[in-house]
Amino acid sequence: MERDVLGCNFFSISDIRSGDLSGAIKLDSSATKGFVGPATWVDITEDGIHDIVANAFDGRLLAFDGRTHQSIWKVHVPGTEAYSSPAIGNFNGDMIPDFFVSYGQGSWPYLSWSKQLMINGSNGTIEFEDSLGFYQMTSAVVADLNGDGQDEALLPVNFQVLNEFQMKFFYNTLVVIEFTENIAMELDLQNEGNSISSTPWIGDLDNNGFLDIVYLHGTNVKQTYTFDGMRVHRIDTGIPISGKIRWGSYMGSSHNGVYNK
Repeated sequence: MERDVLGCNFFSISDIRSGDLSGAIKLDSSATKGFVGPATWVDITEDGIHDIVANAFDGRLLAFDGRTHQSIWKVHVPGTEAYSSPAIGNFNGDMIPDFFVSYGQGSWPYLSWSKQLMINGSNGTIEFEDSLGFYQMTSAVVADLNGDGQDEALLPVNFQVLNEFQMKFFYNTLVVIEFTENIAMELDLQNEGNSISSTPWIGDLDNNGFLDIVYLHGTNVKQTYTFDGMRVHRIDTGIPISGKIRWGSYMGSSHNGVYNK
């Protein structure tokens, strides 16, 4: 085991392979479900040290102080399970990073509708709640899409259509959630199949100053949990990029789970 520049313990691969976790600090435990890894690192106490925020499978979002390892706040959403990581952004304008999560309602394997929440990073208060689409395991991405200085979340959403014979057909789209007015706006893509577990990417692929979106989904229109086809989309938008995109892919734009203001 070694220590980083902030004095925090971390383990080498050899420690983990040998099973020597004697220097570990237990932050929380769950008797049945476990946790979604990896956790995210973000300073929400404004002491200059990254704090730890993670999803538990049993529908809890947990925040721990990076210096003392004590609990800062906990949010529990009864009747849900988490299968994705929290997305981080400046959603309410107070400059302390906030969190957006998407949970499945029910218990595996009986998960149907989803539930989304935006949580105030300073105190754990739920400031936005909605139920958008059927179950999926993707994480949201975050950027300031309308140039107002506050971030929006972009999330794939699945939905079903019934025909006259009550047969189900599955489609997916992208939804942007704007937290200043607390509204969700569908991009009206209606692609065939489900987006089950692929987090989108947003950024500027062609360096023209405008946002590009890359995301993929399954193509089977008649079945949900299948991986017998895939389609990748690139959407070239007219949205100008203002400032650095800090959470533009899975585990952030740097792919390491660290959010720096």
